[in-house]
Parts: sequence; C-alpha cells; structure tokens
Amino acid sequence: MHLFDHKLSYFPVPKCGSTSVIAFLFEVQNGFAFRPYVVDGRKIGLHEVVKMRAFEKHPLDKVANFRKIAVVRDPAERMVSFFYDKFIPKKAGRKSEIEARGVSDALMRAGLNPQPEVEEFVEKVEAYRDAHPFMKLHLLPLTHFLGEDADYYDRIFDIRELDELEDYVVELTGTSARMGHIRKTPRADKADTVAHDAARKARKVFAEEYDIFGDCFTTHRSLPPSRMEDARKGKARHGKGKVRPFETAREHRHDWSR
Repeated sequence: MHLFDHKLSYFPVPKCGSTSVIAFLFEVQNGFAFRPYVVDGRKIGLHEVVKMRAFEKHPLDKVANFRKIAVVRDPAERMVSFFYDKFIPKKAGRKSEIEARGVSDALMRAGLNPQPEVEEFVEKVEAYRDAHPFMKLHLLPLTHFLGEDADYYDRIFDIRELDELEDYVVELTGTSARMGHIRKTPRADKADTVAHDAARKARKVFAEEYDIFGDCFTTHRSLPPSRMEDARKGKARHGKGKVRPFETAREHRHDWSR
C-alpha cells in the first residue's frame, strides 16, 4: 500500500495486523474511514481494495525514495493465530471461515482433518499450507511479502508495536486518523503447550524468517540459537541498523488474541 502524497509505503503481511494498518492508512490517504460497498451485487471489502502481494509485485521503482514500513510477527504466533482466526467459529452456531470458504473439502481431499486441534495443525502445517490457495496465502513466509533484506525498510514494527506505528505515521503525515484494532481472534486455552510446539515447528519451517527478521520479533525466546546471544545482551536490530532493548519473556508471554 503506497501513499504517494506522503511518500510512504507499507508492505502488508497476513496475520501481522494488516487489517488494522490498511484501514488506518486508507483513512490517512483518503480522509475518511473505509466502509465495505457493493458493486453489481458483490460486496467489496478492505482486502479486495488493497490486496496482499508478493514483494516483487510492488512498484518498487516508483517508491524507491519513499519511507518504507512493515509489521512482522514471530512465525510461531502467526501460525497459531491463523488457526484460531480461521478454524474456530467467531460465534457459537456459525461456520468457521475455513468452512464458509469451502476449504474443508480441499483439506479432506489432501487427507487432512478439516477440524483439527491446534496441535495437529501445527505439526502438519506444511501440508495444510499446500492444500488450498487460501491456506497458502496466509502461511507463506514473511520473505514472500517483504523480500529478503530487512534493511530495505526504514522501520519494521513487531505486531505488539502498532501503537508505535500509529505514532510514526501521525508524525510523518500530520493525520488526525487513528488506528482501530478491528480484527481479534479467540484466545488459546493451552497457550504454553501450544507455544512450545509451535516454536519448535516454526524454527524448522520458517528458519529463513528467523534469520532475516528475527531481531525484529519482540518474543525473543523464539529466536534461533544464532540470535540468542544478542537477546541475552539486551539489544537487537530494528530496521536500518536501529537498536532497541528487548523486553523480557515474562512481559511477552504468547498471546493469540490478534
């Protein structure tokens, strides 16, 4: 999403606060809040107006001198957040988004349980990712959306730092718009067990993400061993050579609510 009037580019990633950030930047850019609208009987939502795309599909030459920002999330959290957002119905008696989108049939054809427990989903995440385009979009690595160079960005925010992103944009643009956190998913009731299993699996499946963006995750207990020494020293790179203190693991217990 590129705000040409403000020379600001945001590169969205699924399950990294993108709905909140896109809605906020839409209002910054247009002066009014986005509302879904209907064309020829079809409802057009926010993510149909601003689509997720691969890094190389952005107009990189046109935004070369723009300030560039992104939001990242520890891959273990991102994976489990996807499960609770898409497999669990938002309200009792409603279909899950997986069911509503007709993804369940594709999962069954692939020999996968269409209603797995979170532990099963985590253990078989690669198979689930490859079973349907909807699954793949949300479980592609950060590098698909952000490229392979963290230093390309002026600021990279962890998902817990959306307030800082808001302050950054307000200062840059002078906007009166404010961000609303409009997408939330149910909490896990077995967070500690899930966190351990997800972190183990994520280090295997998303190793490149930890290597490139690991210093930007506030959940430093999920960093690979090569980064743990920096974490113990209390500092990490935060976009274009910036450093900031890590917060403690106690302060950043896994929270799957967004």
